[in-house]
Amino acid sequence: MKTTEFFEKHNYVLVKNFIPRVLADYLYRYSRVVETSAKIMVDTKFPKYDLEIFGKFGDGQVPGTFYRYADPAFDTLLVHSVPAMEFVTGMVLQPTYSYWRMYKKDDVLKRHRDRPSCEISATLCLGYDTSNVKDKKYNWPMWIDETGSLTNPGSPIYMEPGDCIIYKGSKVDHWRLPFEGERLAQVFLHYSDQNGPFAQYTKYDARPFVGLPGYFRDQEKIDKAGEIGYNLYTSQMQGLGEEGLAEKSLIERTQRDFDDKNEMKLNDTKNSDTKDK
Repeated sequence: MKTTEFFEKHNYVLVKNFIPRVLADYLYRYSRVVETSAKIMVDTKFPKYDLEIFGKFGDGQVPGTFYRYADPAFDTLLVHSVPAMEFVTGMVLQPTYSYWRMYKKDDVLKRHRDRPSCEISATLCLGYDTSNVKDKKYNWPMWIDETGSLTNPGSPIYMEPGDCIIYKGSKVDHWRLPFEGERLAQVFLHYSDQNGPFAQYTKYDARPFVGLPGYFRDQEKIDKAGEIGYNLYTSQMQGLGEEGLAEKSLIERTQRDFDDKNEMKLNDTKNSDTKDK
């Protein structure tokens, strides 16, 4: 099956060597430099440290982990990758924003769907350090449920540096279980469909241009796109009748079960580490 056909059928596709390994290695080293310099500025309480410009340690999804919104290096990659993204998806796309994280040991990404500016997304592996893991073949997968159903357990997708998963971020659930390695750099490249319902609100994530920090976002446009997305989801659930209502009611319970299982696995990992010492 061709890449585009697979994407249309499954709502995601794994693309090997989306960027050359040498570029992935460079960007991984770049991300290490950015994170380390940010930590120094935070630890020394540098008075001119700006969270929106230099990045933050911890967001609503992964507490304490460094991330950076609209890093000019990655926003440039975002724009540069438009032709490749359009080739894979068979869609006409417009770039919205980039976002990268340096995951650390025991990090978890909760099961979720993305906001409208992430209608079509690519999650790209830059590099990782798993030298602390006994299993030398260890690879940290991202889980995807292509059906959009909360009752589906999903499938693990594995990436090496330079590989990416292209997926419909606002349509399919995706998540990660606790990370066992030391660190992993991952960049997310987000796009919207130029022929879709969010197009007029999400270009450059409602900023005048790429490379600009969140200060420049037009919140009214972001809110309008969110309202459209919510109405589309609600309409979809209502169209499914009792099945849709049941699906909707599963959200909180599924998230609680997911959190409980992750907490158990995290405690098991910590106990195992204690025994080994």
